[in-house]
Amino acid sequence: MTSPSRQRSLFCECNKTPCQCWPSSITAPVTRPRTRSRSGQVPPPPAQGTSSTLWPHYNPAQLPSPRTPSGSHSEPKTSPAMRGYVPPADYVAGTQYPSPGSSSAKSPHPGQPQLHALLKAQSILRTPESPAGFRLQWDVRDAPKEAVVLSGHEPEYLFEHPASVAYATSPPVPFMLIACNDALPWLVPVHAQQGSAGVTVRDVLQAVHAVLYTPVEESMLWLLPSDTDRARLYNAYQDRISRNGDDRRGILAVDWLGEKSLFVCLGRDEALAKRRVADKDMWPHVYALKLKLRKGTLVSDV
Repeated sequence: MTSPSRQRSLFCECNKTPCQCWPSSITAPVTRPRTRSRSGQVPPPPAQGTSSTLWPHYNPAQLPSPRTPSGSHSEPKTSPAMRGYVPPADYVAGTQYPSPGSSSAKSPHPGQPQLHALLKAQSILRTPESPAGFRLQWDVRDAPKEAVVLSGHEPEYLFEHPASVAYATSPPVPFMLIACNDALPWLVPVHAQQGSAGVTVRDVLQAVHAVLYTPVEESMLWLLPSDTDRARLYNAYQDRISRNGDDRRGILAVDWLGEKSLFVCLGRDEALAKRRVADKDMWPHVYALKLKLRKGTLVSDV
């Protein structure tokens, strides 16, 4: 089993080995408390018995060098099991929990791999590469197998459509790194399957889902900037539980999205890549995940 000092945090911004961002009992908290609210209270710990099952924490594989030969990329590994933080049983939606401290530019580069039509932003123009109406419908709260391909024909589940095994880019690439402002600060490493020349559309969805369904430690909740953001997270948690039934993993990364969970596209965002990834050699591999609000929601943009 990999020791905590060798693990890489989902919040990693240092790209160092050992990672200096990994929260553990031997490292400092991600954010130190600076002030307290008037009440001087913090959310109570998980209720006893509500999270008795230990769940593996997703630990992305070591980010490969762009010069690493194809086929040498390791599969994502799991770190020691951990519990996700469970909101207090008496939590009331909208309650303001006290906080201890509380225009990216797009720059397309000629010669870079082009995204598959299902993954890239839809054009209003009909072209052979992007036929009208050919798009992916996916709420990232759902498993990838629930994603639907919409086209001029009857809707089909993605995993039953030939596009699911198509390469995510042209030409194929063995590795992608996906960042999302709305799921800040998670990064999604996507590796090609062993024996494959490149990452597929299916690989992308499965990697995104794996990271978004990572249990979140209580200390990480204080990375949210305000009580309002934390209240939105708890609301999203309650909504997911009522929608999917009992889930003993507690708060998950997907809850950070609030009502903004509909897949739009992947795209290039040079400013986001520079802000989120320290190693400039990795920037060409970074893609931005774009999401939108679910129809009819009144929650402000995350």
